Formats: sequence, structure tokens, C-alpha cells
Amino acid sequence: MVLITDVNAMKWQELCEDSLVENEMGFRADLRFVDAQRFIGSDEETLREAFPYPEAMVIFAVDDLTLSQKGRPVLCIDPEGQAVSFRAELNEIWQVDNNLSTGNLFFEELVEECVEDGYLKPLAEF
Repeated sequence: MVLITDVNAMKWQELCEDSLVENEMGFRADLRFVDAQRFIGSDEETLREAFPYPEAMVIFAVDDLTLSQKGRPVLCIDPEGQAVSFRAELNEIWQVDNNLSTGNLFFEELVEECVEDGYLKPLAEF
């Protein structure tokens, strides 16, 4: 799992710390943080080339939209480029990580079954 940023350092650090906290069910995403200047302003294709499948099951990209909206919706990118990208609130990215890393769902299935209007549906809606 990869988390990439192109935002300010203070908000980035806060997001990293918050993403490591387990939720009330004891889950959190297993993340590897990447904070490299070379990714500032990168498009999805550049990120896919830098973090190909199977090195990454999903690319979690943090951008200005992530930190400017309530819930901090992280962009979830299919490293194979076969499924459309979507956003998941920071406290819900564990669902994406857990389903993909365990093989419970493929990225395309996750999009088909769990994404509505470009956003991952909260677990409470299933």
C-alpha cells in the first residue's frame, strides 16, 4: 500500500498519524508512506508507473481535495489501470486495503460492488 502527497507538511503529518489509528473494530490500513517531491502534481499514470502491481495493490493518493474536504477523501487508484479510480474517506481506506490485500475482492469488483458516485460507500451502508 502506498500513500502519496502533494500537500503541506503539517497536514500531511497529521493525516499520516490519523491513518495509523485503529478504528472501533480494530482495523486500519497497512500503509507505506511516500513523501517525495518528484510526485508533486503527478497524474495517475505516473503514479501507476512508479508503483506497479503487484508491488502495490492500491495507490492511495493524498491531494489538496483530500485535505480540504470533510472526511479527507483519499484517491484510490488501481495500479493496473483496469478499474476507475474512486475516493474513500480516510477512516474507510482500511476497507479497500483489507479487501484487496486478502484477495477478498479484486479492484474492479470493489468498484462495482462498493463504490457509488465515485466514493466508497461507508461500511454502515452494507
